[in-house]
Amino acid sequence: MYTSLRLPLLLCLTVSFGACALSRDETGEPPAELVDFSPAFRMSKAWSESLGGDAQNLRLGLMPASDNARVYAAGRKGDIVALDQANGRRVWRTKTKLPLSAGPGLGGDLLVVGSSDGDLVALDKNSGEVRWQTRLSSEIIAAPAVSRNTVVVRSVDGFLRGLNADNGSERWKLQFEVPRLSLRGNASPVLTGDLVVAGFDNGKVAAVSYATGAVAWQATLGSPRGRTELERLTDVDASPVAVGNDLYLVNYQGRVVMVKPASGQLIWSQDLSSYSGMAADWNQLYVSDENSEVVALDRETGTEKWRQTGLRARDLTAPTVFGESIIVGDFEGYLHFLSRESGEFQSRIRVGKNAIINPALILDKGLAVQTSGGLVTALLRR
Repeated sequence: MYTSLRLPLLLCLTVSFGACALSRDETGEPPAELVDFSPAFRMSKAWSESLGGDAQNLRLGLMPASDNARVYAAGRKGDIVALDQANGRRVWRTKTKLPLSAGPGLGGDLLVVGSSDGDLVALDKNSGEVRWQTRLSSEIIAAPAVSRNTVVVRSVDGFLRGLNADNGSERWKLQFEVPRLSLRGNASPVLTGDLVVAGFDNGKVAAVSYATGAVAWQATLGSPRGRTELERLTDVDASPVAVGNDLYLVNYQGRVVMVKPASGQLIWSQDLSSYSGMAADWNQLYVSDENSEVVALDRETGTEKWRQTGLRARDLTAPTVFGESIIVGDFEGYLHFLSRESGEFQSRIRVGKNAIINPALILDKGLAVQTSGGLVTALLRR
């Protein structure tokens, strides 16, 4: 089994639940050099907002959310803002003074963020007023999923909780085993129908009723194998992707699978390793694999359609589908635009000097992205 030389960037002893990452020059394989090409189109920056707080090595789940009128974002230093999507004008700002680490999750008129101390804070999206705040058992580094009446949150100690959206009281909780050594990162829960689907560090995925916490089904994407603890890592750190009646899951040193969300019935599987994540359109599934190669698979069969190797070892984000392009961000703050049809480079823009850890967000017009340094930028295609 091949183990990425860049893996030490992500390793964490789970007993500490803290940040633990080696510097890039200690990881062996050098990142691919960026090559020149004739762009098919260009991107321009529409506006930016800085929330501060460099968190590159923490691999936090801080990323913007949108309701098509405003962009909402949270920074490491505790600020949460609502920005006019068209011009970036600040509508409101709330200072929590917490070491924020995940979110915001958005649902209805509720905005929910998590902190490294285990705080979960719910705000009114229209005013920024704090509605409720509760302390969970450990750090939160995956954006919560917010339904009409339930907030579902995954914490690094293996708990999946459903909280009352009105007051933050606990409706239900489940706990899954956390191996002694795991990758730094958690998959955000995803709502599909009446279920919420979440991945865990032991290679398992569970689908549960978001109203009651009753387990509908469980699946094992990868079982530990190999002699060393590194070889036995099977974390599910990539968020599930739901498209219509299909659900896609992937884990590290394991496989990507297509299942039916209501039953967990396996349709196909392919050996593929990813901790960054996936995106899909109606025809293809796009995966940033462990080596930062972008792979396109046929959604119905799992057959590989193309593979882009020109960004290898650049610590890519999960892909985002944008028009006829696929977008991935990298450790130097670049966004790369690839053709959905062929994987060829179409455009490139640097949004900041800090790493982009989480995928870009598609807006009504253009897109938004947040760097590990807290810079939120909206971009338009020219």
